[in-house]
Amino acid sequence: MAFPTTAVIDAFTRVDAATLGASYSMFYGGPDTHSISSNRALTPLSGTWTGDYYNVSTFGPACEIYFKIVAGAASPHYPCARIVDPGTGTPDGYCVDINSSANTHYIQRIDNGVTTSLGASISQAIANGDSVGLECSGSSISFYYKSGAGAWSNLASRTDATYAAAGYLAWCDLNQNNTYDDFGGGTIAAATVIPVFMHHYMHN
Repeated sequence: MAFPTTAVIDAFTRVDAATLGASYSMFYGGPDTHSISSNRALTPLSGTWTGDYYNVSTFGPACEIYFKIVAGAASPHYPCARIVDPGTGTPDGYCVDINSSANTHYIQRIDNGVTTSLGASISQAIANGDSVGLECSGSSISFYYKSGAGAWSNLASRTDATYAAAGYLAWCDLNQNNTYDDFGGGTIAAATVIPVFMHHYMHN
């Protein structure tokens, strides 16, 4: 199945503001949330964690999240899904630890706020303008990447069945002046199946 199957939720096209708005809340217990600046989501503080989760609904259990890194690709970035207990210091769920400065990334499980890497590191250079994503489908947890306007590719998948229920979508990052665009995701859309008799009719 192609990734992503869901539409962009937020392109952040609105007036500058200190937060992303009512549809978002602080992820991972703080200390800060993203803001809106020049039609982008902005990381406002230096040297501290910034994070938000999309509080409108849980998604899944088969779910996905993705976004574009407009600036700050060398910083750590964490797209997360199936998140339970967001807004605390002890969430559960899955994330990708994207360490672009070293081009070394890990698919991780979060247990009460403590991360555990699932399997070996994943090597991929990531630049400004690239997009990253996470897919949770059954026990398969996958890291997706898109270079600029290119096509999405599955860089790696890990198997873990610890958290199998629906959860929130979230992302967090570190450092200052990281900017993001085109945040999307949700419950994975089922593939359309064409009945056998229709397939025969369409090809005759």
